[in-house]
Amino acid sequence: MTVLFINGSPRKAGNTAALGERLLHQVPHTTWHLTDYALHFEHDQRETGRPQQDLTDDYEQLMTQFATFDDIVLGTPVYWYGMTGQLKVFMDRWFDSYTHDFPFAGKRLYLLVVGADQPQIKATGITQPYSIPATGFICTFKAQL
Repeated sequence: MTVLFINGSPRKAGNTAALGERLLHQVPHTTWHLTDYALHFEHDQRETGRPQQDLTDDYEQLMTQFATFDDIVLGTPVYWYGMTGQLKVFMDRWFDSYTHDFPFAGKRLYLLVVGADQPQIKATGITQPYSIPATGFICTFKAQL
């Protein structure tokens, strides 16, 4: 079992990173801080005839590594009742990978949502975007933490 913790917070030493590391403290894992990588917005090329791919940022390199992990813990603080922009852009780019037959099948996704007050209520806009893509990509959405 290989575990990847993706910290979607813009704060590398914030609550999301701290809680993620605490959650996984006895589990061998790799941590990515999305704020360390250049990720461009999704550009939908379906109607242009151009490939659904952007090779000018770090996304392809990240996904090459992503493919080697079995369990993915996606961490985000609650920002305006949603996930951070960093994590949203990363997940939007999964469409690029999906259209190129990226091996999402068999991966297990876990969601770590961090909020100061009533995150179970204020984070409801976050949980649905995680479970629906998992179904489309044949991943298994395992838990909200």
